[in-house]
Amino acid sequence: VFHLCLDEGVLENGKHSCPLCELELELAEGPVEGLQRTANVLMQTFGLTECMKSKQQRAVELGQEDA
Repeated sequence: VFHLCLDEGVLENGKHSCPLCELELELAEGPVEGLQRTANVLMQTFGLTECMKSKQQRAVELGQEDA
């Protein structure tokens, strides 16, 4: 069992911003292999890519572009 969530918006850090459109699969119960198979089908069908970084980590990295 998993939850399918869509996040849309903008990541911001200082004067930097980046659009966000993220499809999340969150495992509620059961083996992770079923979730991974579903994720693979979605990625292949819709040309999606996997990102292991959190939204917070990506926002922090936006602020580091000035460094």
